[in-house]
Amino acid sequence: MSLSIHSLDLREAQATLAGEIRCRGATSALHTAIVADHIRTLVWAPYLRSEGADRQPVHTSRIFAALDRNLRFLAPGGIDAVCAAAHSTYEFVRDQIELCGDIVHLGNGYWIPGPLRLVRPSTTEMGLVVGGIPTGTLEKVFKRPIHSIGPARYAVGIEGVNAALAADSVAGWLGISESLADWTKQTLAWAATQLLPQADIEDDNLEIYAPDIFRLRRRPGFWLGAKEFQESAATLRLFRPRTAARWSFDRPDYLGVFRPRIAGAHLTQAVQIPRDLGYRLRFGFDQMYAMPRTIHLHRVGDAHRFELKFDLPAPEARVLGLSWRDAADGIDRYIDDFGIPILEDVAALLGIRVVPG
Repeated sequence: MSLSIHSLDLREAQATLAGEIRCRGATSALHTAIVADHIRTLVWAPYLRSEGADRQPVHTSRIFAALDRNLRFLAPGGIDAVCAAAHSTYEFVRDQIELCGDIVHLGNGYWIPGPLRLVRPSTTEMGLVVGGIPTGTLEKVFKRPIHSIGPARYAVGIEGVNAALAADSVAGWLGISESLADWTKQTLAWAATQLLPQADIEDDNLEIYAPDIFRLRRRPGFWLGAKEFQESAATLRLFRPRTAARWSFDRPDYLGVFRPRIAGAHLTQAVQIPRDLGYRLRFGFDQMYAMPRTIHLHRVGDAHRFELKFDLPAPEARVLGLSWRDAADGIDRYIDDFGIPILEDVAALLGIRVVPG
């Protein structure tokens, strides 16, 4: 018996790998997919041991050491180039698949696999596959091809999948059980019971979230100084301290009631709220004021490039785990065609418009 060996250059090797994991598109998507599949496999490896074996979580240092050994070919400059540049890529990909739910951080750098889930958007028979199981094993479970593209994995034609893997909606994947409008009303109702009296004096050091006022004045903007703020009736508003041009700090968020006066608004009642709650409330207020934000997409082959001018709140920010970055152009928001229906479902939950380009 003879064994034939054929030498492949980097381009041929990458084409072969792309075919194996069904990754279409740019080299950056392929590199991300390869790193992601390696991390999932490394975190899953302890669960291949026999039933009675001690299955320990895997530490980040072990994951990165294995990636350094196995993925040198991704950086033709050699091992020094890999170590110098690749660890930031490993961290980025690890954080992306954590967002998706493929792996779970236990703290202190230790990781375990996430549970297997199938996420089905509202407009397509494609499903997002989430969980720590390696891709080869997934194909046996689903009995159909799995596409690894960037940090995410997709199954096409999910009808007939094992009933034990019934698909979640996008809202279910995010853990959302109520609409943003209902959540906003409940949050404001709770905050109204927590308000405490304030000094009822003018405060030039506060700014109020008021995109509706900017619209009425035909100006762009979101945050309005308290001295410029006027409304006919006092309502519950999101506000924060102002910062000077020369300095900034970690600003707390508040909800409060402002009384209109000739010299500007005066704070009468207020309550401090957690920052993540305050940030999500901005989108709730945008929806109340009928002022949707916009995500612009720009097609690049089978993928789309998008540059967010704002962060997404939790838990909706998990959808960003589907995206990858391209170090060559410094943009870290590319998403495949398969991921667009999921992005659109998440955007709809927040009242954001997705505009194809």
